[in-house]
Amino acid sequence: MGLYDDAKNYFQVLIEEDPEQARPYLDLAIIHQYLGEFDLAEDIYERVLDLNSLEPDVHKKY
Repeated sequence: MGLYDDAKNYFQVLIEEDPEQARPYLDLAIIHQYLGEFDLAEDIYERVLDLNSLEPDVHKKY
């Protein structure tokens, strides 16, 4: 449907509301990857790894 900008904005709002939840970051990173914005996706993945709420076993998977 091509609503990537809308989706990016949606996930940004979710991140602002609860910055310790990993899922919105991951979804946002996937959108950036799909759009070929690999540097932005990598930056987001790095932020996920820094989250205090990330379980140790999930951290290892990244």
